[in-house]
Amino acid sequence: MAIITLDRPEVQNRLDGTMREALLDALESAARSAEVRCVLITGRGRAFSAGADIENMLELHLHGAHEEIRRRVELEASIVRRVRSMSKPVVAALNGIAAGAGANLALACDVRLGSERAGFSESFVHIGLVPDWGGLYFLVRLVGPARAADLMLTGARIDATRSLSLGLLEHVYPEDRFEQEALAYATRLAAGPARALARIKAGIELAAGGTLEAVLAFEREVQPALFAEDDCLEGLRAFLEKRAPQFSGGTR
Repeated sequence: MAIITLDRPEVQNRLDGTMREALLDALESAARSAEVRCVLITGRGRAFSAGADIENMLELHLHGAHEEIRRRVELEASIVRRVRSMSKPVVAALNGIAAGAGANLALACDVRLGSERAGFSESFVHIGLVPDWGGLYFLVRLVGPARAADLMLTGARIDATRSLSLGLLEHVYPEDRFEQEALAYATRLAAGPARALARIKAGIELAAGGTLEAVLAFEREVQPALFAEDDCLEGLRAFLEKRAPQFSGGTR
């Protein structure tokens, strides 16, 4: 498992001019590594990420550095594409607030876990901008157009309980157990059948925007291939022997 930590706790892990590049590099490294079977993204301190570094953005604005903003938006798109295209599960562990860019980085992940201090804010409207990092796409798909409009047009901050009820968080854990529970969840995924998990992720992506026939065709192609692999054999034997399976990710 790879753990990627957003590490500017003194400013609630706001993204400065180099963190995007570092995040993309870390994701690329995790995607390439055969040893990594799950990626966990979290923040240090009391926030997951409060979004962009506003002081830095003001400085760019005053200097007319509009092309730098374009470059950053393109880099953010590359990060989101890497999260979505990676064959491994990517889990966001929200130890605190996820606002602006931080919120939409979390929404791009496959699963979101939150502590009781977690929350979301689509705060872009407060500085006269639209949500980026794919936020429009992911939020509309998760909560529907009307609720997405409410969250994005107002920039309101919602707490962990509301986030859970809307489906923005899959699980909420007590603050004192959050790190332990998040690691246990990611470890469980990392121990799973890697090829099957990759196909499940691809199938979910297809199902979210495809037709029933496309999904049925996906099943017809993928299921026999997975059935022929060692992990399926191990899973079948483990089930009948009433023990935990030991998946290897290999093929016969």
